[in-house]
Amino acid sequence: MKTTYFRIFTGLFLCFCLNLVAAENDGRLEINAIDPNPIDDIKIQIIKIPALESIAPALLSAQPDVLYEQDFNTTTPPYGWFTSGGYWNLTGTALRGRNSSTLNFCYFKPGIFSTAVYSSQLNFNNTTCPMGICYRFRYEFSNGAYRSNGYGVGIYNQSGKIQYILGKWVNNTWIDITPDWIMTNITSQTWNTLSIRVVGYQHQITINGTLVGTYNDGTFPNGHVGVWKQNWQNSIYADFDNVKVVEIIQATPTPTRTPTHTPTPQGRPTPTPRPKFTPTPTPQGKATPTPSITPTPVVIPTACIPIGSTSPIYENRFEGNDFNANGMMEIPGTFGNLTPASTSLTSIVPSQTNNQGGEGNAIRFIAQAGEGSTFILGTDAAIPANGLIYLKADVWSSTANAQLFFGVIDTSATGDIAAGKGSLGLEQHFDLSQYTNTWHPIQSSHLSTTGYVKPIFQVVGAEANTEIYIDNLELYIIPWGTGICDCILW
Repeated sequence: MKTTYFRIFTGLFLCFCLNLVAAENDGRLEINAIDPNPIDDIKIQIIKIPALESIAPALLSAQPDVLYEQDFNTTTPPYGWFTSGGYWNLTGTALRGRNSSTLNFCYFKPGIFSTAVYSSQLNFNNTTCPMGICYRFRYEFSNGAYRSNGYGVGIYNQSGKIQYILGKWVNNTWIDITPDWIMTNITSQTWNTLSIRVVGYQHQITINGTLVGTYNDGTFPNGHVGVWKQNWQNSIYADFDNVKVVEIIQATPTPTRTPTHTPTPQGRPTPTPRPKFTPTPTPQGKATPTPSITPTPVVIPTACIPIGSTSPIYENRFEGNDFNANGMMEIPGTFGNLTPASTSLTSIVPSQTNNQGGEGNAIRFIAQAGEGSTFILGTDAAIPANGLIYLKADVWSSTANAQLFFGVIDTSATGDIAAGKGSLGLEQHFDLSQYTNTWHPIQSSHLSTTGYVKPIFQVVGAEANTEIYIDNLELYIIPWGTGICDCILW
């Protein structure tokens, strides 16, 4: 009789790929591993190593779980995969989508996923057709028809360089989240790896290991994972492999504030950082007249602050690579719990008008009727406001039928909105005619009751596919005793 010992080290588990094969032989179970001889008896020895035992929990807890993966190394249909449109087959090493007159989906129906990293390898083969990943996706029968709902991220081979797009299907209708296709400097390979990291409303796109964009949209909280291929002229087929969903281990936030760095988006030059001026203004009270026998007449100030040459106490050109890098906090759905609007940081913006807007990055909203989102700026620290606050920015809108709220909110000295117990100073625009298809300045003024503020703006849609861009936000302090006519007229 042959005895085989298996040693188990408690505290640290080591896994070996032994290529085990089980077979029945004369009533015995053979396990063919390194030694091909039959095993008649198995004994287990347990060896305890205290030092390893103490570190094992930390090592194991740091590894994210693979929630689902499929490598398509089969010629028989994998469990749980369903198709919608087009023609699909298995090559033995990949999933192949063939051209058709419709948009093609193939998705894993049993799984429902939400916060995760979704990825797949994509091969254009002899085509340049758009193809990608669908996630938080559902294809269900509703109101007499099958309807696609969920997100899609895709890539396209343009002369050897990769373009990408992010959007969503709402009842079979595609809606862009990125402003159409965005070109990158990434060279297309035989197999391109596309992944998207989704936490709540934030979607981060990575192509071949390079982060290319971060966007916000909260329409769909969860759904299936799958792949898609678009019908395209002269394209024959495209291959997909290694579809994977990996959990995201979210670390406990650290109370200390540290600088945020994000890789530079591809496809445009790196903007030159603009200095931000954050001096604490010197309190300026009203001058006390010197007593004299003959009273000096009071002179009413008539000089105006030359805004064009005065440094703002806070400015945001939105040149960071994501919302966090720009010191922005989004409240999807606004304080009124609406359906969140689609929001993104984009370098594809409408052309300048009168030297306003149209440069670098801007904040982009896409809002349907009843959708909205709010942003609070200056999240790293409160802005001292000893005097009258004057706030301005550049705005562009695709339609007049939307609501725009723009101004500041009082905070405590530490930047806490709730603890500040101050007031909210907003300009409320219910008609955006002056911003329709043109960049135009928006202005607001406010007298803080707490001495500290943060800028805030909010968009609420009133009709389908309203696009609003906001750029070049500046905040000035008008000290006591000075004129503000330039501010009002500017």
